[in-house]
Amino acid sequence: MGISHDDATKLWQVAYRSTSNSDGRIEYLTFERLVIATGSFSKASIPKIKGMEGFQGEIVHSQAFKDPSKYMDKNILVVGLGNTSADSISSLLDVGIKRIIVSHRQKILILPRITKENKILEFTLNFRLLLLIFRLQEINAALMSKIFFSELKKIERDNFPGLQYHRAYANDRELPGPKHIMPVVSDDLAENFLSGRFV
Repeated sequence: MGISHDDATKLWQVAYRSTSNSDGRIEYLTFERLVIATGSFSKASIPKIKGMEGFQGEIVHSQAFKDPSKYMDKNILVVGLGNTSADSISSLLDVGIKRIIVSHRQKILILPRITKENKILEFTLNFRLLLLIFRLQEINAALMSKIFFSELKKIERDNFPGLQYHRAYANDRELPGPKHIMPVVSDDLAENFLSGRFV
């Protein structure tokens, strides 16, 4: 029915109508935190590319990509580069495709699942930093985004120093702003970039 935030109590109030109520009255629940999971990535979004209708090969959205082995010994173009693309690229390279080309507009931020210090990525952000980020979020969200982005960029540089010289990071490509970038977490994407396993 509706969601509102009470600035005095700093609580979220959710109004709903229960199907168990025969009178149809509105009920309320309060929460300290609110997660909105609207499924923005649940519908396949296939971009319109000039000449696509005349393409004789197969066009597959990642939602329908289930069996990488059927693409063995084929030339593949992957459009877009996010976490799903990174996983798809890894599975395609594992089955032995002929050639893979990755097309993406912007620079990306690649983070390892396990850092070079053999730490799980989530544990590299210490409690004090996370507490600082949380406090800054309340004071200045834009500043918090910049600091958090700077920390993630440092992790990328420390673990994959060669990436800054790769053509995917060329100056003609923009890096999305701190509030809009979605890091790609992958075990082998950076290594595949640097080794030239795809272009």
